[in-house]
Amino acid sequence: MVASKTDGAQAAGTSANTATNTTAIKKKPTTTSASQKLRSTIIQFTCVALVVSGITLLVNAVAHHGIPDIDPQKVHKAIKKAGYLGIVIYILGFGLAELLHLPGLVFVTAGVMCWGHFNGWMLALCMAPLSCTISFLVVRRVGGQALADVQFTIVKRMMSHLDDRPVLTVVGLRTVFFLAPAINYILALSTIRARDFVLGTALGLVLPLTVAVYFIDNLINYMGWGRERNVGDAQGGVSGV
Repeated sequence: MVASKTDGAQAAGTSANTATNTTAIKKKPTTTSASQKLRSTIIQFTCVALVVSGITLLVNAVAHHGIPDIDPQKVHKAIKKAGYLGIVIYILGFGLAELLHLPGLVFVTAGVMCWGHFNGWMLALCMAPLSCTISFLVVRRVGGQALADVQFTIVKRMMSHLDDRPVLTVVGLRTVFFLAPAINYILALSTIRARDFVLGTALGLVLPLTVAVYFIDNLINYMGWGRERNVGDAQGGVSGV
């Protein structure tokens, strides 16, 4: 009898210890999860602060100096003048073009002027979706979701099939409206997933970019920009000899 009671007490003690250990184990993930959430919040806040600071500096610069006069030849000269860093200027400029409402076709044209028809086309296929995605993510992060709650009925009316066929809807919008910054804002105010936006944008820009590069290449030759580039290369080769 005494042994039975002793065994029962030991079993109860073991159960209590097990329960305590289980509770302690359960508390650890909660602490880890809280620290991860805090870290994620700090990172998000830092990113938003950097974006807002950059936009504020840009607005102040535009207010004091006005919008810069950007055309393909000026971008082309800036890229050539920068030498090996020219590609960095191209990537930064094109990447921020949609967010800053700069004409994307200027950078498409400059890319064809600098690196030729095929390479310019390939760069445009990479950079145009990236530029649209940057604009989309910034608008959604800085306040797009709050605006979506207010204007969702208008957005839903404009894109009635977005919920059913999100990728095809984005493909259609990009094919028709090309690099219009307003499309990025409208889609950022909706509930579309970023993955669907990126995929639809990349697919939807293939046809208009191909057509645009074809006409841009002909325009470059017609305007003499290509001949001007070839003459400069030939003079450089003669002087080198």
